[in-house]
Order: sequence, then structure tokens, then C-alpha cells
Amino acid sequence: MDRLEQGLRQLRTSDKAITWEDFNGVPMASLPAKFRMPEIERYTGIGCPRIHLRLYSTIMRAHGLNGAQMIMLLPMSLSGAAQRWRELEAIRQRSDESVSSFISRWRGKIAEIIDRPSERDQIQMVLRSLQPRIARHVVRVPFADFGSLVMALYDVEDGISRGLWTDSSPSDIKWRLQVNFS
Repeated sequence: MDRLEQGLRQLRTSDKAITWEDFNGVPMASLPAKFRMPEIERYTGIGCPRIHLRLYSTIMRAHGLNGAQMIMLLPMSLSGAAQRWRELEAIRQRSDESVSSFISRWRGKIAEIIDRPSERDQIQMVLRSLQPRIARHVVRVPFADFGSLVMALYDVEDGISRGLWTDSSPSDIKWRLQVNFS
């Protein structure tokens, strides 16, 4: 807790507010200068998550926080399997990252989890985490297993790199066609 408070002190800005930024440098939410994280029982993945969220919301609203602030601080109310699942859900394919590099990173993170999501949930997590230029080619495909998803992703990336598939979205193509025929 002391390390957290020390980190918060270092994030103070001149207007006595604390601003945390996401990885792209865009401010996510500001906290009041004197805000201290209240003692909330951490959710470990055992029990009802809705009860934890109701309790968390009630306590945080009582401390005067809005929705964006509560979302930003929610990971601090998780531990154990729930925290690791949240970390897995937060993994995103970077714009300059190959499919193989992303899948390796994702597999490394899921290997840390003892109580893993079902294979179906893992497929959905990966699909939500992909760059749109890759995801748009596989999003409606009903994959039988995780391995078939990975093979399809490799094929899509290869097809894009060889110029067999366009790197733009269908809406971009429709717009270009409308402009060219106008």
C-alpha cells in the first residue's frame, strides 16, 4: 500500500489532481488530490462477481468517483485468478506486431493462469485482441479449436503481406468505389 501511495504522489500534477495515462499517452481519468483507495475486499474469482461489482460501485460512488474513475481503479479490487484473467483480456495486438509475436505473447500470459478460460472463451478473447486489419478476415468464422484459429491468422497475415487480401476495411472500399463512380 505504501508503494501505491508513493506512486500516486509522483503522479500529482500542478492543479492538485492525479492523472493516469494509458499506453498511448491519452488521459484516462483524474482522481481528486486527496483520494485514497478505500479498503475493499478483493475479488479472487470465487463467489459472485456481480456482488463484488455492486459492493465496489457503492463504495466508490460514496467516495465521489464517477464511472471512468471507477473503471480505471477496478483492477485494484481484483486478485488471484480474477486479476490474471483481466490481464489476459487487456492484451492487444500492437499495430506493428506480427500475428506470431502476438500469439506467443498471448500464450505466455495464459500459461500463467491455472484456472484457464474455456477454449471457446480463449478464441473470443484473441479475436477481440487482434488488429482490425487481421480480425476482419476471421471474425465470423466458427473455429472448432484454438489451433485452427491460429493457423487461419497466419494465413490471413501471409495473404495480406503477399497482396492477396486488402489491408483496408470493407467500409473503406465502399467509400472508394462511391468516390470513383461519382
